[in-house]
Formats: sequence, structure tokens, C-alpha cells
Amino acid sequence: KSKSNKIVPLEKNKAMKRLLVRSFPPIWSRTGMVKTIDLCKRLIDDVECYGFGFKPDRSAVSFFEDKNRLFKKINLASKT
Repeated sequence: KSKSNKIVPLEKNKAMKRLLVRSFPPIWSRTGMVKTIDLCKRLIDDVECYGFGFKPDRSAVSFFEDKNRLFKKINLASKT
């Protein structure tokens, strides 16, 4: 929840925290936890992570759709 709609880059440690709490880590298994943390780390190292702050109304959907169209245009332009 935010006062405005925005997409902000996340630092790796913040991205790790957000990803880990939204996964289903097997806290009962040390090996499982190590594998889960390793997978999250590899994802964060390979993929840029962003947070989406949004107003709790319909404008958030329009904002995201507009940004998505812009990112697609940029991505298509870089491939030509």
C-alpha cells in the first residue's frame, strides 16, 4: 500500500527477504532450507527485482498496464 503508484528497484537483501517469506520454505529440514535459500539467491542474482507500491484503487491496474506496455516497447526496440 502506498500513497502513489510506483515501481522501485529492490536491493538484493530486501528482495531476498520478500521472496523468502512468500515461498514455502521447509523450516523443518536444514537441507531443504539451504536449497530454498540457494534457489532464491540464484533468482535474485539473475533477475532484477522490483517492488510495486500502489494506491488501493483501480488506478494501480492502469499504472501497471502502462508500465508493462512501455517495457515491452523497450524490449522489442532492443532486439532490432
